Amino acid sequence: MLVNVRMKGNEYNKIVRNDCYNVQQWVDGTLDAIFDIGANIGIFSVMMKMRHPNAKIIAVEPLQSANKFIKRNIHAHGIYLEEKAFGNGQTFHFYNRGHILDSIYSPDEHGEAIESIALGDLFSKHECSLDDRYLMKFNCEGGERYLIGDEIAEKILYHAREVTMQVHFKTQFTNFDSWLNFEDYDKWIKSTFTHHKIASNTRWNKRGTTHYTISWTE
Repeated sequence: MLVNVRMKGNEYNKIVRNDCYNVQQWVDGTLDAIFDIGANIGIFSVMMKMRHPNAKIIAVEPLQSANKFIKRNIHAHGIYLEEKAFGNGQTFHFYNRGHILDSIYSPDEHGEAIESIALGDLFSKHECSLDDRYLMKFNCEGGERYLIGDEIAEKILYHAREVTMQVHFKTQFTNFDSWLNFEDYDKWIKSTFTHHKIASNTRWNKRGTTHYTISWTE
């Protein structure tokens, strides 16, 4: 059972009831591996393990404030937890914006220093194959920019059954020099996923986020 915590934005409803990551299209038990990158307290990981009990579930969450909950949530479910940030293998910093669901990559060295892991290393560490039926969910508060230009990561993404990704870009609210513009992400997605169905939800564009759902077409 999930730990009873107050969740800003009612994450349970968004993920489980409203299917914000568009995963209900997959017949239960048909996926081999699921990557929950930016797992927070583990709602998505536990839900997917219940729906795909034989799948390998890899949860990636860097923040200790969230991990103290996720460890309880995944204890009995056989879910792998990587207590690292998503990135390129270097150390990054996060700062907290007042809630365990609201921390973000810091553009400087303020906040908690955390080692990161690249997608290729994560994929090989957990012995996954491009032939597997795998799904990748990203909500990693800015770390997704390290996918761009990483040939290994782009190959892994290309072969995924689905990539459901929230991208974080530069706006007046996130005016960081190191962050990309929306056009950079949109161009990269359209040039990388050339044999896929791409849908986007731009509801939160003014706040600097867009959600993409990218599905492989047979």
